[in-house]
Amino acid sequence: MLRLFILLTVIISQLHLLRNVTPLYALVYASSVCLTFLIASLTATRMEYGSRRILGMILGLYGIPILAILPGLVSGAPYTSGSLALGTVRLIFTIPIYVVVLWLPGTQSNLRALTVTAALFSVLAALTIPYQFVAGPISWFAESSERAGLFRFASLFGSLTTLGAVCGMGMILCVYSIRPASLASIAVICIAVGSMLSLSKGAIVNVALALLVLPLVRRPTKRHLVVLLGLLTIGFLGAFAQWAGKLSVFWRAFRLTDQSATRIYDDVSLAQSILDRLTALPRLAIAFHGKFTLLLGLGPIGGAGNLGYPEVPTPHNGLVELLLMGGVPLSLWYLWLNERAFRAGIARASTPEVRGEAVVGLYILGSMFLNMMFGSGILFSPAGALFFAIGLKLVSPGLSTVRRAEPSLD
Repeated sequence: MLRLFILLTVIISQLHLLRNVTPLYALVYASSVCLTFLIASLTATRMEYGSRRILGMILGLYGIPILAILPGLVSGAPYTSGSLALGTVRLIFTIPIYVVVLWLPGTQSNLRALTVTAALFSVLAALTIPYQFVAGPISWFAESSERAGLFRFASLFGSLTTLGAVCGMGMILCVYSIRPASLASIAVICIAVGSMLSLSKGAIVNVALALLVLPLVRRPTKRHLVVLLGLLTIGFLGAFAQWAGKLSVFWRAFRLTDQSATRIYDDVSLAQSILDRLTALPRLAIAFHGKFTLLLGLGPIGGAGNLGYPEVPTPHNGLVELLLMGGVPLSLWYLWLNERAFRAGIARASTPEVRGEAVVGLYILGSMFLNMMFGSGILFSPAGALFFAIGLKLVSPGLSTVRRAEPSLD
């Protein structure tokens, strides 16, 4: 019963774009969360040690930017009561995702149900991209854009860039949780194709990294490879037949270098984009708020458009975003959380029986950290929160091993 309500809460949270269709969505989500907490309390489910410790760290990750609202008000941040409420609500929207995932008893059947749910949502979100190329943009999705003369469509996961940031994690979960191998191959191809069609430059890196790690998660069989190569061939031939005249334009959207050092179609190369996200764009966001805001942060307004402030410059760098939201305390807290989680995952990977779970968890944590360096909003987005929570859940049992290995103060 508890697992059913937890999965229901996870599913409803990933359908957050329904808020653009009906205001009843917020009521449905809140009701699902309340029922989940009620069932958990009535069944007296006890959270495992590792999950309990990590949940405390997660609550700190949200509490610090909420506390940072006070110095933000004192420093003259452009808050109004309405904008303050909007940013805070968007910030705390994803807290239940972490709570229910970490609350889930860590049995093999529970973990597989959770990872299968996330994997299938990744496939569904990826398929909404080619669907829009055929049927046109979905009105209640995020607004479409353009890159290199081609349309860019948002996915079910939310903004234009969200799918590209989490696609690698979705591919890993597909291979880890979906049986048989042929279905896992189809799921991986669907995510890869949808992610590339989203024209997100981050999708190139994330798809490539996932493909390199897949054999570590699940040893490929001959049938697996045949299905994978067959689908790749069919997909390539189909794309060539459909877009033969546009392939050169499509490549411009992902060009790795900018030989002319100028913008083409109001865009820059992948290399220049990486450099901008590490330097120029964070500088613009910091200059907008002032350098002293990096000490204690400004609260939700530091999240810019991701938390409902489209007029505020986005740093396009998640680590800088943490500084703007919660200052040095939030950044150090996030690094501390990752340090504990990575140590737990490495400790768990030393046990052969659960090595696969640990590898998946470590990949998700590493992918989250890497993507945060080149994009904003992933940590507090519903899709990013779900994958991060799953990664933390998979490594959390290792905290018990780490605790036993640490020297006693006695």
